[in-house]
Amino acid sequence: MASHTLEDGPIMLKVRFPTPCDLAALGVKVGMALLWENGGLLLGNSFRFDMSRSTAWIPPVIKTMASPWEVSLRLRTLVRRLLERIPDAGLAPLLPCAEDLAYGSLTGISCNSEAAIHAVSSVRRLVQGICEGDLREIDVAIGRIVGLGPGLTPSGDDVLVGAILGMNAVIDAYVNEGGNEKIVGAGWREIVSFTTQSIVRHASGTTDISAALLRHAAKGVASAPVHRLLLHLLHPGCTADLVEGALAVADAGHTSGWDMLAGLALGMHLGLRIIDEKYTGLAGGRPVRSGQRRPLELETR
Repeated sequence: MASHTLEDGPIMLKVRFPTPCDLAALGVKVGMALLWENGGLLLGNSFRFDMSRSTAWIPPVIKTMASPWEVSLRLRTLVRRLLERIPDAGLAPLLPCAEDLAYGSLTGISCNSEAAIHAVSSVRRLVQGICEGDLREIDVAIGRIVGLGPGLTPSGDDVLVGAILGMNAVIDAYVNEGGNEKIVGAGWREIVSFTTQSIVRHASGTTDISAALLRHAAKGVASAPVHRLLLHLLHPGCTADLVEGALAVADAGHTSGWDMLAGLALGMHLGLRIIDEKYTGLAGGRPVRSGQRRPLELETR
């Protein structure tokens, strides 16, 4: 349960509490069962929540997309502007090298986060498995990433949530934009389906809350700030402040939000790679402006 003033998102019941409200004084205790009865939710002997006017939050569908080149440039620019803020903890250090991870050109990183250092090999396996359609590699990699790191939502889980959302958002927006389903193909849909099923299957290996968030991410649902940032990164002619949007995502937890951003960047770059390779047949290529032969590598380095 959360205040109705908070952002929308999964696994959350937004409630308009009476003011002032002291739940402890009203007998609400940790571990109390929340029961459904006669169209309402009962919490202990003190609260009955009227659900007759409640609505389920559904994230927006992104139906248009800027060019892959523009999306890639937005991502690179955003990461550059965030560099000095990224914490050296959890899997946040993967954010600056998310593009290289997505294109298989990163073998290791130097940072103070042991979790990030050890995660690189598993993330590389996941990327390779997805790009090559190797279902076993995908499953093994996800099994190693789920539950990686301490906390209520381990860093590995947050990266996976961001990665699956970012990758699917890019490809779905690309398909919605121009009816490009033939380019993506049925084989790709099978890989996505297996990947989401693997995430759901391995979710039992982490905390209950994190498992619930992973299951929702597999269905394409995360918090409102995440979906808002995806929309701004993908929408043609976007004028929104991307740094402000990214910091709204990063604000969650100790490093959870930054871990999520690392996953989003990884997933979006991976989606761009898949589109580019299927559209141009250029294995390992990166999105380029029409007429250019080489990617904008100099823009990020």
